[in-house]
Order: sequence, then structure tokens, then C-alpha cells
Amino acid sequence: MTAFADMITLSRLSMYILHWCLAWSFGGPQRALFDSLHIRETWKAVRESGLSRRDAIVTVIDSGVATKQPDLVGKLLEGHDASGSPVASVEDMLGHGTMVTSIIAAGINNSIGIAGIADRVKIRPIRLTATPRRGSSYEQIEVAWDIANKFEDSDVIVFASAGPFEQEASVMYKRVITEAVKQGNFVVVAASGSDDATGPAEVEIPCSMANPMPGVVCVAATLTSNPKVLLREASLLASFGVPGTEVWAAEIKDAFGNWTYDDGRGSSQATAIVGGIAALMQSFKKFKPDVIKEMLLNATEGKIRTARGVEMLYGVLRPDLAVKRAIKLARRH
Repeated sequence: MTAFADMITLSRLSMYILHWCLAWSFGGPQRALFDSLHIRETWKAVRESGLSRRDAIVTVIDSGVATKQPDLVGKLLEGHDASGSPVASVEDMLGHGTMVTSIIAAGINNSIGIAGIADRVKIRPIRLTATPRRGSSYEQIEVAWDIANKFEDSDVIVFASAGPFEQEASVMYKRVITEAVKQGNFVVVAASGSDDATGPAEVEIPCSMANPMPGVVCVAATLTSNPKVLLREASLLASFGVPGTEVWAAEIKDAFGNWTYDDGRGSSQATAIVGGIAALMQSFKKFKPDVIKEMLLNATEGKIRTARGVEMLYGVLRPDLAVKRAIKLARRH
């Protein structure tokens, strides 16, 4: 309570009471998601592994991050601005990057807000946009990836975005993602958020490029209440599905200067979850990107289908099985 006395007043206290209860207790609003993800089993495997661990570094290319968010204290590395703003900053004006970052790395058992997926993790934010509007140009995206690729210490890159297929853009994505993987980054991208199952959304990039590329996966969101059912129809070319509804995350400050949390749904949330799982796996040992991809693909079960019953070629990820595979391989080496 002392550390946050400067921002907690009687008028704000009530909004925190609920969120304080969301710590790593598998109760409250996060419980359904964590049960669906088998997070209890995942963390049991981590605790009982007996292996030494390190802080994995996840680069988040997004709208920036709320650098003063209490749940992210101690989790952020120095970030970089690719927005072209005359005043360089990584402060998040949109909220999407803060949402993604908090799902991955929010403090665990800190009596604040939510619990992130990964404990031993640091986030390097790279800001794409300096406005509260959605959307970034391909020039901004290319600059952001080129900045990300300058860092040799990163383990995972999370890019929870997708856009229409364009030849020039696909060439750009192939170049920057290939370079990222070459430098040792496991790359996680998002499937489309569209229900247009037979239209251009099926080939949105970079998702549609992920499967044949080493060290890259595209994540589709499924229902937390039924993990083998897709949230959105246009997810044919995803690598696997992950529960992506009822996902609580941190927001940027509201109009009154309060830190708030909210639940959301979508492939961005699912992509952030996989970024957190990859960070957990990399905390045991820096695996090669394609080894991480293989472990994740081999930790899926069943076949996912759309709400209309159309079966996909991929299954739903079991994070606990993926982490157990990483532990087993880390013990061998």
C-alpha cells in the first residue's frame, strides 16, 4: 500500500479492491482463462523442475506501453520509438501495446491487478504509433522491425497485428522476420480478427506466411469456455489455437488518471499469451526459434473447428505440455 500511496485515494480505492484479488490465486475473473490454459499445471511444472532460470527478453512491437503502470514495475527495458514522432517516446496512446505487455508480464503475487503468464521476463517495447488511432503504415512497421533486429539479446518477438496481403509488404515481412529468426528470436504473430472465412482476411499478413517459415507461429483465438472452437472464422492458416476470450489485461490511464483493467477477446490476446508461454520456455534455456516452434506444435491436441463446424488442420495449444517439453530438453543439454 505504501508504494502506491501517491496514486491511491479514497475515491480510487474501490476500483482496486477487485483487482487486488486477481493475483496468482486462480480466483476471480482470471480463473476461467487460467483453467482453460492449464496454467496451474504449467506453473507446477516450472516450480518442480529444479532447473536454474533466467529472465527471457520479449520484444513487443505494438503501440508502446504505459511505462508507469504499477503492474509492470521492474518488467520494462529501455524501449524505442518507430512512430516518427518529433518527441521520441514509448508511451502508449492507444492501449493495445499495454494490453499485450501486461498479459505477458504483469507482476505475479504482487497484490496488484492481474497476473501475467511469465514470471522471469523483461519486455522491450517498440512503439509503432504516437496517436490513439489504430493502424500503422508499412513504413513504420518496417522501421520497428529493423530496430528490433538490432538487439542480439532478445528471445521472443511478439507482433499482434495483421493486415491485407500486398506484394511489397509481404517482401518486407519476409525480410525482417527472417532476420529476426536468424538472430535467435522466436516470432509470434496474430491471426485475422475477421469472420470473412472465404475472403481476403484468410491471407492477411504476416499470419499467412508463418507456417512455412522456421521459428514463426501464427496464433488464432478460441473460446475460453470451449477451447476447440474458434472465436473468428478467418483463421484457416493459423499454426494453432489458444483460448483468447475473458482475457483480463491492464489499460492505459483513464480520463481521470486512474489505472484500470478490463477483459477482452481476440487474436491479439491469444498471441500475447503465446508470447508469455514462449518466454517461460526460454527462461530455462535459449532454445533455437525452430525448436520452440516444434515444441509448441507438438503440444497441441485435437482439431479446432469454427462455430459453424468447419474443421481446421490444427489443434489447440496445451501450454503445460509445451513447458514440460522445454524442461525435458533443457535437462538433456
